[in-house]
Amino acid sequence: MRSPAEMTNTDGGGAALAKTVRTAVASPGADDRPFAIMRYAKLRSVTSIKGSSKHMRRDIPTPNADASISANNPILIGTDDPAADVLRLVPKIGARQGDPENGKLLRRSNSVLAVEVLMTTSPEWWRSSTRADRDAWVAQSTAWLVAEWGEENVAHLEFHMDETTPHLTGLIVPLDPDTGGLNARRWIGGKASKMNPGTSLISGHQTRYAEAVEDLGLRRGLIGSTATHQSVAEYYRRVNASDDLELPEITTPPMFGREKWANDLRAQVHEAIKIKAAKAAELPVEHRKGVEARRAAEINADALERAKEARRALSDQMRALPLASVLDALGLAVDPKDARKPENRQRWIAGPEGDRTHKIEIDGDKWRCIKGAKGARGAIDLVKYVTETDFNGALSWLADRFGTEATAADLLAAQQRRIMPTVEAAVKERPPFNPPAADPEAWPAVRRHLIEERALDADIVDAAHDAGDLYAQSRIGPHGGQLVNAVFVQRDADGIATGAEIKGIAKLRDGSRFSALAPGSDKKRGAFRAGLREIGDAVRVVIVESAIDALSALGLIRRKAKTASPITIISTAGDGNVPEPILAAVAADAKRFAGQDRNAAGDAQAAALGDGWKRLPPALPHEDWNDWAVADAEARSSGGAASAPSTDAAADASNLTTNTTPDLAP
Repeated sequence: MRSPAEMTNTDGGGAALAKTVRTAVASPGADDRPFAIMRYAKLRSVTSIKGSSKHMRRDIPTPNADASISANNPILIGTDDPAADVLRLVPKIGARQGDPENGKLLRRSNSVLAVEVLMTTSPEWWRSSTRADRDAWVAQSTAWLVAEWGEENVAHLEFHMDETTPHLTGLIVPLDPDTGGLNARRWIGGKASKMNPGTSLISGHQTRYAEAVEDLGLRRGLIGSTATHQSVAEYYRRVNASDDLELPEITTPPMFGREKWANDLRAQVHEAIKIKAAKAAELPVEHRKGVEARRAAEINADALERAKEARRALSDQMRALPLASVLDALGLAVDPKDARKPENRQRWIAGPEGDRTHKIEIDGDKWRCIKGAKGARGAIDLVKYVTETDFNGALSWLADRFGTEATAADLLAAQQRRIMPTVEAAVKERPPFNPPAADPEAWPAVRRHLIEERALDADIVDAAHDAGDLYAQSRIGPHGGQLVNAVFVQRDADGIATGAEIKGIAKLRDGSRFSALAPGSDKKRGAFRAGLREIGDAVRVVIVESAIDALSALGLIRRKAKTASPITIISTAGDGNVPEPILAAVAADAKRFAGQDRNAAGDAQAAALGDGWKRLPPALPHEDWNDWAVADAEARSSGGAASAPSTDAAADASNLTTNTTPDLAP
């Protein structure tokens, strides 16, 4: 007897399609049994695995879960750390089969590291089933999953009883038993053809799973139905919806005045929608016997078609968002090599040369990441991919950058009830910017680098770390080694994180260090600042070009000017622009200093601030504040004079002495 993994595509979906036809011939009446539901989601990064883990263990807010019983969700396979369960099985980067030099790689750069699984049933089954039925469903579903993937590959599985519709959720590491390497395609690769629906490997899984629990009164979904191909994340948003759907009549959008038409329709939808239309695509129509059952089915089918029409019509606004603008807001830039190419041939990049994290091409509303072998359409999927967030996180980010109305239009097209409150709730529930994950174990190395190599004052570094403005990040580099970065959090005038400057602590081959903004950073709203966080209370405000310069300048000013008066030092993250909300928060009577680098670019950035800002560059011969801080630390450690400037630069250097510059004196 063959194992499930050895079966062909047609053993699964094709057999089920034939079975569906036979059942229809034998039983002309409607099959009103609830559905057995099974979903997979491919996870290609450690970040996405950790995000899934946090959701499973309720380490992040889960609005549709009852927190009072979440702690009682039983773990069936694995430990209370799903991410660790997975990473224990995932091959190390660079590991090879057999020959360590020439053997086949066990983990490719685009490998699926884990597969997230969700198994459940239609909600009505849970309302009518007995305790014995439920226990049997859990046992049979678990046994099927282990048999399908192999006991050694199922890293984690738990039963969520704290949501409206209970379900099993877990993580699988797709290790090929023949090679020991990651190979998700062995189980769920390929797609069914349009001519032969139900012939994909995933369809085979769905068929065999339905057969494993068929004795409990459950059945498989329709073969080839688009309603059966929702992602795991999408399921969570759809499963708790109501059962009825009423929509206003959707007319053809006019050639002109489309915005007014959309606004009028939105107002009607606010009054008319009683449930999420997406529910109609997920849950079966509950048939009753006789004519009333068939009539109810026809009404719901018609409502679903109208919902699809609404989606096509109302998604125009979100589709109109230029993807180039979205990529720019995400912190990506056009590859300098492509600067003169047409827009549809340009690549947008992030990360240093030789270690790009993203290489994205756009063509109209389509985009494709060459680096991650991923592509889709539209702004929402693009934001989900780059920021590694979910649907609500992408909505929040887009609403924050491009306005709530544009995002609400797309959400309305998806038929979510009460559009505007949902968008606003998404913004409140999940901040638009998702900071890079912190690695506390790497902090000692980052702290040592900042104090010993960058000559920053230890108490200033520790204060920034304690305030959550500075921490360590680590990730696996392109050659398998661990890369450690310092993360400097950018905040708006109210202290909300809006982005982050990232600085590598190790030197690259050319002697420089990795420097970038975290994906999703919004330089128009926030900036890293040292000293007093409350800008309005600062007596003196200094603008510099980087976070490390800000911390360097704070220490130098404190020592040279011998002042402890309230001072805020703001980083422009290299482009010279200070966010308008930050400038607006500066007190009218505060003394303002333009402390950009001592070079032509710094002079130009300082001049752009206007007449109200006094030039305060680092003292000669130092080009930036950190160069000066390093030289000053070396001079102090050797007992010599601290970076004495030339005679011609005496006036400039005296900007930081109490004898000649009362502006910075106590």
